[in-house]
Amino acid sequence: MAFQTGNNVSVRYKVQSGLGSPASGSGGKELPLIASGGLVPAKAAIESPEVRSDGMTSIGRHGSRSVSGEYASVVRVGAQDEIIEAAARGTWSAAASITQADVTSITTTATTIVAATGSWISLGVRAGDVVRLTDHSTTSNNNKNIPVVSVSASTITVPTGYLTLDSTPDTSFTLTRLKRVTQGTTSRYFTVDEYHADIDQSELFTDCMVSSFAVAMGADDTVRATIGMVGRQFAAKTTGESPVLTGPTQYLSQNIVATDAIILKNGVAIADLTGFEFTMDLGATTLPVIGATISPDVFPNNTRVTGSFSCVRSDLSFLENFSNEDTLSLFFLLTEPESEPKDCLGVYIPYLKLMSAPDAPLGGDGPMVSTIQWVAGKIPTTTGAADTMIQFVSSAA
Repeated sequence: MAFQTGNNVSVRYKVQSGLGSPASGSGGKELPLIASGGLVPAKAAIESPEVRSDGMTSIGRHGSRSVSGEYASVVRVGAQDEIIEAAARGTWSAAASITQADVTSITTTATTIVAATGSWISLGVRAGDVVRLTDHSTTSNNNKNIPVVSVSASTITVPTGYLTLDSTPDTSFTLTRLKRVTQGTTSRYFTVDEYHADIDQSELFTDCMVSSFAVAMGADDTVRATIGMVGRQFAAKTTGESPVLTGPTQYLSQNIVATDAIILKNGVAIADLTGFEFTMDLGATTLPVIGATISPDVFPNNTRVTGSFSCVRSDLSFLENFSNEDTLSLFFLLTEPESEPKDCLGVYIPYLKLMSAPDAPLGGDGPMVSTIQWVAGKIPTTTGAADTMIQFVSSAA
């Protein structure tokens, strides 16, 4: 008899065509897994209310079925794209290229890309995007990931340090906006196959919805994601039926680490963070109904985006932000360790407030480190920005 080991497990996922239509076969992805609880099948326990004269209890029954749990995963470019899309309830907008045919020519300063004609906004560029220049006459401006801080009709503003001044109009170039996804209202369902290779059997979970998506990073550590799911149905698949999701795409690139991350506050790089995390919580639930053991659907709620960061105290600017109830933006860009242009994943949170004063214990050894909680909200104006609480950008195809 074979026994299953804890590490010889493959977690595969694939988007279903719709509710009640489990996926199978090829076309899914394998999650780069970190040890975690995974999905757990459950049934409601229905206990007998009967009072018996013999002092015993009648046997109970099983009620409605459900699935819930979390996977921890290494963040890799492309590996979680469908999960991110589902958490946003949006749809990835494909990368787009803009050339001199659209804007006649461009000039650059240290922090701007200025179009001679046309409108960057009409051409689809938004704050929180990542753009790449190629074939620009100034070589140092080419083939790098450039975060977009703000956009007007004529001007893309970027952080300091990304561009070199070139005031001569360039009439031969390509500016590529990487693909992005913002929030929408589209529900997506997944089939998840936990394939236990030692025993050649699978735990299969269907009609699963992403209920939460969190990313965390700390100094000198791998960037990690935690994916919460809620589903309607589960089954045990025997040898010969397993795995159900075959030949999944694997992402085997080197781990993204916080050392390579760039974090911007209001478009300015923060150099003293020691930790950062955010959570998107959709609060998805199932609903027991009379006459069935399966919920009619998985029901998400309004998305809450919250997070925190820790930083070495160098001034009291964060305390001022908290005291004044300032609205801030955060942008972080994760890159894989390779030559330019590096594969990347960006997250932009355009409208947030600090919800706690920077706390810092007194009298300890070493630098004073403060931890600050924040919460995001819907951006009130969308001129040059997407109508969203959170935006993801990816270089993955």
